[in-house]
Amino acid sequence: MTDNTIIDLSLGDLAQRENNSHLFHRKVYKQLSQGIEIQLERSKVTRSQDNINHIRSHHAFLLNGERGTGKTSILVNLRGFIEREEDFKKIGYDILFLDPVDPTLLNDHEDFLNIVVGQINKSRYIKDGLCACKLDQKESYYRSLENFATALEGEQSTSDRFGLDRLLSYQGSLDIAQRTHDYFFEALKVTGKSLIVITIDDVDMSLHHGFKVLEVLRKYICSPCVIPIVSGDFLLYRELVGNQFCMQLVHKKRSDPDKKAQREQAQKLAVEYLRKVFPVQQRIMVPSIKHYCEKFPGQSTIIQNGNAQKLGNLYSIYQWLLVVLNGRVNGEEKSAIAYTPQTARELMQWLNALKPVLEKLPNIGFPPLQRDKGDSYNIKDAITRWWLTLPKEASTVMLDTYNILSSYFNYSQESRLHELCEALKDINDTRCNVDLNNLTYLNPMRQLEINTGGSYERPNENYKLYIELGITDFTNQSDRLPSALMKKAAQLLTALPAIEPIDNKLKFKKDYLNTCIKEKDNDRIFLLCLFSYNDYYTSYQTASLVFFGRFFELITTSLIKDIDGAWLRELLSKPPYYSIMSISTTKTFDLNEDEQDSHDDSSELDMLNFGLDDLYLNQLANDINAFRKGLMNNHDNEPFFADVSLLTALQSKYFNQLNLYKVAGYKNISKKSKRPSLTNDALLNDIALRAAYCYWGALGSFEKSTLYFDKNISNRIAHENFFAVSKEANSSVIKNSNTYRLNIEPFTTISKPLDPLSFTQLLEKHPVYKFILHLKVEIQEKQGDKVDESLNIDQQKVIINNKVIKKILRNLIDDNEASIAVNANDRNYVIVKVTEFYDDVNKYATKTQQSANELIANFKLSQFIKNDAWNRRNYGYLRLPHLIWTILLKQDTTALENEQVFVNRLIAAGVDKVLAKLLAAGIEA
Repeated sequence: MTDNTIIDLSLGDLAQRENNSHLFHRKVYKQLSQGIEIQLERSKVTRSQDNINHIRSHHAFLLNGERGTGKTSILVNLRGFIEREEDFKKIGYDILFLDPVDPTLLNDHEDFLNIVVGQINKSRYIKDGLCACKLDQKESYYRSLENFATALEGEQSTSDRFGLDRLLSYQGSLDIAQRTHDYFFEALKVTGKSLIVITIDDVDMSLHHGFKVLEVLRKYICSPCVIPIVSGDFLLYRELVGNQFCMQLVHKKRSDPDKKAQREQAQKLAVEYLRKVFPVQQRIMVPSIKHYCEKFPGQSTIIQNGNAQKLGNLYSIYQWLLVVLNGRVNGEEKSAIAYTPQTARELMQWLNALKPVLEKLPNIGFPPLQRDKGDSYNIKDAITRWWLTLPKEASTVMLDTYNILSSYFNYSQESRLHELCEALKDINDTRCNVDLNNLTYLNPMRQLEINTGGSYERPNENYKLYIELGITDFTNQSDRLPSALMKKAAQLLTALPAIEPIDNKLKFKKDYLNTCIKEKDNDRIFLLCLFSYNDYYTSYQTASLVFFGRFFELITTSLIKDIDGAWLRELLSKPPYYSIMSISTTKTFDLNEDEQDSHDDSSELDMLNFGLDDLYLNQLANDINAFRKGLMNNHDNEPFFADVSLLTALQSKYFNQLNLYKVAGYKNISKKSKRPSLTNDALLNDIALRAAYCYWGALGSFEKSTLYFDKNISNRIAHENFFAVSKEANSSVIKNSNTYRLNIEPFTTISKPLDPLSFTQLLEKHPVYKFILHLKVEIQEKQGDKVDESLNIDQQKVIINNKVIKKILRNLIDDNEASIAVNANDRNYVIVKVTEFYDDVNKYATKTQQSANELIANFKLSQFIKNDAWNRRNYGYLRLPHLIWTILLKQDTTALENEQVFVNRLIAAGVDKVLAKLLAAGIEA
């Protein structure tokens, strides 16, 4: 017989199996069979006249396991296993098997020992034996049965007798063990068997009769002629016995310290009691059914539909289920659903529910059925790649899968899994106009309305943000949230971030908005619409407050479906996604009066969408849809979107990071977390870059896996915020961030499209990203950064030029990393040389302008530009001048011949005029 376990779906939920290969836990069956074989040899030397006190032994087996592991199935199928198994078939003829006894079915006045003897007496083997045996043997059997009944009756009637009768009844009760042994012996003689196997199911679940059953096992069923096999959870048995002993030891009159000591003593007694009833070596652990979903046992568990059709092994089908639920998400930070069937019954019902889909998998290229398993073969990655790139004709299989699972989890009271499947179903059904706000799996407000199973007490991020931090502006907004979100823990299906709050300090001034509208810069106006909101009820004039939710909704929706100009117009008109505005649209939001703009000259302008025309939105929608065609990745159709789990994790990380940025603007936060004070273009560019890279870095952290990279790369993932809230979102911060280097750069440095497609790799080609990634945050001079006016004019210029030099060279290094493939050694060399230059400038920072002139005029940068050696880019120290050539001079050689052209180019690139002239002087040197 093969070592594989076969799950035949055509058999349904039938308890009795006719083939040993259809049985779970065959190792347990073999252990029991070996124990029975040993006891069988002992029972063969037993004689009827043996005194039970001389041959008494406790050898009951305990099948220890959690509920639903298949213990009852073992008791039901043990006899058939022994009779069919070649190694144990011979002992089957010598064993009298009784049907399983369930103590939970006992009436209050029934005695368990009566039930056991009754099971034996009604056995067909006893009836057949009595018909075939001689008269004296028959009489001997009935005599032993009568003696047993008399002894048992005496024990049961002791309390109703007095004097000599009571003494005699006690004498009879002491004889019950012997009479029970004699009856077992006579029953074996009648049947021609040598051992009785009694199976007792779920004693631990019989709270009323459980201890009485154990007492029967201890006192009376201790004959070598019988072997009890009892199922249950050992921890429950210990609790059951411990409580019984505790009732006897702990009395109301005892002091509390005494009671505590007696309770501890009761637990110790319970352990020793069970050691006697169930010897340690006779306890067999029944593995959890989850064990069969693991790799090695799962690969040896074959799913089939009758004898004709093999549907794969349980491990591969379980991995397919995880892919169906999770898509490509890598599981970092608990981002993947960890569903496993807990019981054998649940496993069988789940497989039978999916049977219509499982029957189709062999016909659409299910990977495990296409090749042999191997150690280097990552079956989950293969299934993920297959599932995410299924052809169009297989779309019905995917929708059928989500429909079946949604219904199954709904009736199983698994609301979390049900809503996940509902979201996957709605997103991929072309008849549904998907809206992120309508997906319960992403929306805490909708989750609060669910009353069925699946919700759990989870740490509530809203409480931390709106209440615990103690920021007055946020606390004042807390009454806009439902009361269920104002507690430390909330009943939610998923771990969700705090709703994005209003930040009174983070807004655009009206004069800046007016300037943008009048200049009709559609790209900038679109960014303003995307990251601000001003259409809300207030007692004062509205301000354009910064929110990050629209960006998330736009990018996420464009990964799921095509959009149009009307959709964009609606996006920019409604309250931002996942914001406090979106859940309290009819409530009034008042800013502090000192936070309001002092004037408003925009009454005649369109402040809702800032005058953004439909032509621009239609073209942007077309560009986004053209970008979406890249998602097909050389396939004939757009693949299904199977990544709601990825979106959930992405949403949490995105809003958590940007909520921290909003928190950092308040005085009661430490100075280290104080965010930079920005306005106008600098503010708009900063929040756009911040949102874009936070989204991108979070996406990469949940997508990076062995699906795309080998283990050495995929194991290195940054788990940190993209930006320190105290720094602006400039290129040096971005490119030097671990999040960029580990979560984004590995995807973007691959030139060929990954298969399956990678959202992280493709995101930089998104039209909105292409625009945002070219933005720079130009920091305006702050009041506190002004040069000391007590210095002479030359000293002031040196200090200003020093700052400009540092800024320009820092940007050059960052751009150099982005546009030229620089290895680590070269990059470090350039950074060292630039650092040396900084140090030299600092030495002269307090000296005269003439000293600075000499330093800068002799600086080798200008000489590198003049020298054609810049073309030999294999030298690391020449990469910096090469960049100045390609970026600043636009590869125009006339700039090297004409000092004024050179100066103009540098000034246009942002170089200070004085510094530009000094560098130009260096060319002529």
